[in-house]
Amino acid sequence: MLGFSSNNPSDENKKKDKNITADVGNDGSVNPEGESNQKLHNQLEKLTRDLYYVQSACDKLKHLELHVGNQFKSLQRQGVFLQSVLRNLERVRNGTTSNHAILTKQMQLNIKLIAGMVMELKYHIPSPYKLNLANEVLKSQNVSGGDSLNLIDEILKIRGNKAFEGCSSFVDFKERYSSLDLRDKLCLLCFSVFPENSVVKKRLLMYWWVGEGFIDPKVDADKPEEVADGILKKFLEKGFVEPEIKKRRLVGFRMHSLIRYAVIFVAEKVGFFHFDSMGNPTGNFSTSQRACLIKTGEKYSRQALLDLESKPETLHALFNVNDPYPDLNTEWFSRMRNINVLCLGRWENSSKKNNEAENNEAEETRHDVEVESTEFLKGLRQQHHVEVESTEFLKGLRNMKHLKFLSLQGISRINELPETIQKLVNLKILDLNSCHNLEAIPENIVSLQKLTHLDISECYMLDYMPKGLGSLTELQVLKGFVISNLKIKNAGTLDDLRGLPKLRKLSIYTTKKDFPRVKDLKALRHITALQKLTIEWGGKSGVKKEEIRNDSRGLTRSNAFRRENIPAAIPDLPEHLVKLDLQCYPETKAPEWLLPLRLKNLQKLYIRGGHLSALGQAQGGNHKWNVKILRLKFLKELKMDWRVLHDAFPHLIYLEKFKCPKLTFFPCDGTGVWLDREKLANQTLEELELTWSFLSKSST
Repeated sequence: MLGFSSNNPSDENKKKDKNITADVGNDGSVNPEGESNQKLHNQLEKLTRDLYYVQSACDKLKHLELHVGNQFKSLQRQGVFLQSVLRNLERVRNGTTSNHAILTKQMQLNIKLIAGMVMELKYHIPSPYKLNLANEVLKSQNVSGGDSLNLIDEILKIRGNKAFEGCSSFVDFKERYSSLDLRDKLCLLCFSVFPENSVVKKRLLMYWWVGEGFIDPKVDADKPEEVADGILKKFLEKGFVEPEIKKRRLVGFRMHSLIRYAVIFVAEKVGFFHFDSMGNPTGNFSTSQRACLIKTGEKYSRQALLDLESKPETLHALFNVNDPYPDLNTEWFSRMRNINVLCLGRWENSSKKNNEAENNEAEETRHDVEVESTEFLKGLRQQHHVEVESTEFLKGLRNMKHLKFLSLQGISRINELPETIQKLVNLKILDLNSCHNLEAIPENIVSLQKLTHLDISECYMLDYMPKGLGSLTELQVLKGFVISNLKIKNAGTLDDLRGLPKLRKLSIYTTKKDFPRVKDLKALRHITALQKLTIEWGGKSGVKKEEIRNDSRGLTRSNAFRRENIPAAIPDLPEHLVKLDLQCYPETKAPEWLLPLRLKNLQKLYIRGGHLSALGQAQGGNHKWNVKILRLKFLKELKMDWRVLHDAFPHLIYLEKFKCPKLTFFPCDGTGVWLDREKLANQTLEELELTWSFLSKSST
């Protein structure tokens, strides 16, 4: 589909992909030898406009030069080149030179150099000023714009006519867009469906791009997440998106309003999606083969989607933008035989755990107490509620043999999945995150042999896992694996995961206070590819104290800092583990498996909530942690001063502490963050694998 490997590519889709290049153009390359004087003159005029654009921004934002001073000074030094270009152009026009070809080539090189510097300056102009400057551009196009508050309305008015295409800002966008390859163009157009000022997470984009075939493991050598990183870095470099940073962490991407409407303009022109007069995506897929479920005012695109004469057999992607009731007609739903992407749930990540910066007080309450399962449910109020009246229509999944990405994230009143889910033989990604009413995962889920990502996290009604998940040999990410105290026949265990050679990321939710026991550690040890592990403890343990003592002897320590000998019977965690995230750890003393000698390759350690009073460390400091990123949150009993911690973690580069009152004399800033800038200066972010974590040096 869309020019990428797919099980059901249509000739019409292939034509649409070619049109994306043909309609928007990819004419960035030029031949300096054959370029006309007129084209040189046009380029100089464009440079003049761009310089005026930068000058206007500087006038409005006096401290801009603090961020782009080096580039601006370099550009000033190129002033002599610009003057030289103007003189040479005049000589060519007057016919007073015989070295026409040499001068033309020299001018072209000078213009290219200056244009690159100007573009770099333009990328650094903050978003609020882009709006004002864009308003000035609109006025220059004889469009009455008023103030910046009316800008979007003006853009909407001209979005479909030549005035918008002639706008210098759109011309700049078009040039940058044309420099992308086909895959990146298609990925960028996906941003067109998200509402203005939305923060979109990388995970959702990656899921979508895999579903569409834009990211194909058969073609791309890197992991899907790494491919998505590369694409998004290009978008950042070209100014298409802006990073949303909270406490020096990337939480998503935001698209500037003007760029968003340029993307909508292109997406509509090439038939990627259909939009109404206000720039909202619609349910009309007669020309695009993609549709959206969207609520605008009191109107729902759902009804229009079902009323259309277009055949659901031609639909390849259906995305729920904000429809709170995505119930679909069962008969119509079952006819979507060629669908690749079906995202019915909410895409906004509004769970409390993923919005710590905005919900610190609520998060503190959750971690301060011994949490009951019912208390979890009370605290998980959704900002964007989505529910279905019945799951009967989901039986239509039986016909969707080409479906690659299915999301039911956050949909209420889904108690169980239909048996027909086993028919999704090409499904790669199943997102059931925050389906709070989901009570069981069907055993036939093991039929999904191409599944690479399974997310069942925050499904707190689940008591057990189905048996046989070890047969999903392509599985790379498994989130929300449940380990409870209940003795259920044929329930899955960690031993089932031994047969997953590609599993690199695992999150576990357990109600067992004594987890992990020796047998659990042995099972985890055999997941040899595992790199990231999250364990979350919750609820009350129903296990008798005698059972805990008999099975977990040696797992807890008499004193976190006074024991050096390690019992040989206790297995280590997986050898290649680089990230460990512990949430609501119920004991006060560190377990034997939380020692630097046992976690030599660990780079990131997060401990949030619980009653831990000390971190694991051998006596005398003979073994130091190799951890570079340490996050400590909601740990009221953890007692340690900065000198001791820094000695135990000599390679530490980033420390974040929050609501840890007994951590004393820590040189953190007002947000609780400490950075070793000297180590950062000596190592590249790529080497530290911290590229996304340190996109910004300041907290927001």
